[in-house]
Amino acid sequence: MIIAALLPLLLMGCADDPPETEPEERPVRLMQLGDPAEQATSRFSGRAAPVRRSVLAFNVPGEIANVSVDLGAKVEAGDELARLDDYDYRLQVQELEYQLESAEAAVDEAEAHYERGEELYAADVISSSEFDSLESAYRQARASRDAVAEGLRQARSALDDTVLEAPFSGVVARRHIEPYQNVSPEIPAIVLDDISEIEVEVGVPESFVARRDQITAVSIEFEALGRPAVAAAIEAVGTDVDATTQAYPVRVRVPNPEAEILPGMTAEVTFTRRPLPEMPDHDALAERTYADEREPTYVDERTYVVPLTALFERDDAVYVWQWDPDTGTVSYSAVTPVGFKGENVRIGNNLRPGDFIVVSGVEYLQDGQSVSPYNASDFQASDLRSGDE
Repeated sequence: MIIAALLPLLLMGCADDPPETEPEERPVRLMQLGDPAEQATSRFSGRAAPVRRSVLAFNVPGEIANVSVDLGAKVEAGDELARLDDYDYRLQVQELEYQLESAEAAVDEAEAHYERGEELYAADVISSSEFDSLESAYRQARASRDAVAEGLRQARSALDDTVLEAPFSGVVARRHIEPYQNVSPEIPAIVLDDISEIEVEVGVPESFVARRDQITAVSIEFEALGRPAVAAAIEAVGTDVDATTQAYPVRVRVPNPEAEILPGMTAEVTFTRRPLPEMPDHDALAERTYADEREPTYVDERTYVVPLTALFERDDAVYVWQWDPDTGTVSYSAVTPVGFKGENVRIGNNLRPGDFIVVSGVEYLQDGQSVSPYNASDFQASDLRSGDE
């Protein structure tokens, strides 16, 4: 009863009665129904993120003398990104180098006096206080020399810091500086992304985390690219639930050698796992599976989980568009919603594993209309041919 009451709201805006005009062929997105007894899938949405991101800043203040890169520029590790006017820093280094030479000479002189004093003190030529003065002068000369050397080390480090270099190969994601601009230390100057691999983080329910060892495959689809899903790998599974969403973070990673996937792109992550034990009593299964909209504990071979966008309502009944690969046309087929899970719904009807249904654009279709699946490359050629051939 609850499901029947919710459907009109959830399907608002879906297909109305078809117009009387001759329909034209429309591109659609298809889903092929799998055998529920063979696998179970869960889909979650997320956004692409670089595998590494570094917010780079100068460690010293100064005026920007040159910016070598612009937004989107590809750089290699060690490449110069920007440079400060280093005139004052070079002068400081030169001055301290001169001071260090003088300090070294003072140490040599103090050391010679100290060694001569040791001989004279041993021969009772000078007093103890005179020898102590020579020893103190030697220690002070060394301390002064060491202080100047440390100052020179810091000055050289500051001079090196006037050049901002790429810590790894990547792409310039943001540029916050311009030539002749005065900058302060630690103020972000350039953001560098490593997009050789892409990570997507999604939030999953506790029931999913509890069965993470049953996952057999992971794939990611970036709709903006208009290409089939690509294989991915789980990088990390968080153990601390988000206080707001009550979901656990799962991070997956996918190679991006051609840099086609960009940070921020919307991603659909699909996890495929081994089936759960079957429960023979269908009525008990439906009750246990969808009470309080919880994720199913058992797999029902007579139902399928599909996106809610695949459903439309007409004459107080719920339908999906079924695609015939022989004719290239669609026909509507009544289904019975069993329960909801996020943006998906489990349906029961006379559909069979291997059948195709339309999962996007259902509101524009008519019975018998020809359609062209734009994601046909997701399926094997044999699946798109007639089973009687």
